[in-house]
Amino acid sequence: MKLTLHDHLAYAYTGGKSWKQGQAGVVFVHGALHDHSVWILQSRYLAHHGWNVLALDLPGHCRSAGDAPSTVEEAADFIGGVLDAVGVVRRVGGYGNGYVAKLVNNQLWFVHAAAIGEAMVTAKKAGLDPDVWWEAMKGGAADSFVMQHDVPSILAGHYDPSFRLALCLKDLALVDDLLTDTGVRHEITAATYDRFREAASRYGAGAGERTVCKALEDDAGIDLRVHGDWTPPWEVKHPSEH
Repeated sequence: MKLTLHDHLAYAYTGGKSWKQGQAGVVFVHGALHDHSVWILQSRYLAHHGWNVLALDLPGHCRSAGDAPSTVEEAADFIGGVLDAVGVVRRVGGYGNGYVAKLVNNQLWFVHAAAIGEAMVTAKKAGLDPDVWWEAMKGGAADSFVMQHDVPSILAGHYDPSFRLALCLKDLALVDDLLTDTGVRHEITAATYDRFREAASRYGAGAGERTVCKALEDDAGIDLRVHGDWTPPWEVKHPSEH
């Protein structure tokens, strides 16, 4: 990822995955006379396991231009500037709160994703073409980041292989543990977990996240393909990269 800060190029390695707004992230900062490459293995692992990753080149190092920071405070200012440029930084409190925030964020994501499949198949069976449904939903109360991100993957028919069912199930298992530990009723999340496990059983844990919808398509004997130039989610660039 390339950014411009204070009229200088700033570079951050993202582990081979595009930055996804709303997904939890981690920032790697190298030491003096090093660069982002010292974090290559960690960056790629986390990026391919459901995390946003920024492995920075500090100013004056490798691909980032400008004068190298002479104090910790100068380095911190640079890091803060990168985070501000990438998106909103949300501070959620004490140790462990970020982990909880990530889990409940993904809980809502997967519940929504499963519900989208039911809605799309229902609409098609009732006579509403997927492209017409898509335009109507984008202008209504049901619109969301998940809707904008996931529906094109269904219409294109690739079901977003960039995020595998195995990762969904990993997070849903952690969500289930959290809900059990807190004693919160979670019938809706439990049904979602079952739906994702069914999809993995039918199509394999390596299949894309949106095959949770394909299971419903196959059972209903329909498909939701719409011809068009659908940009795959993994090719969507952050605004700073245009």
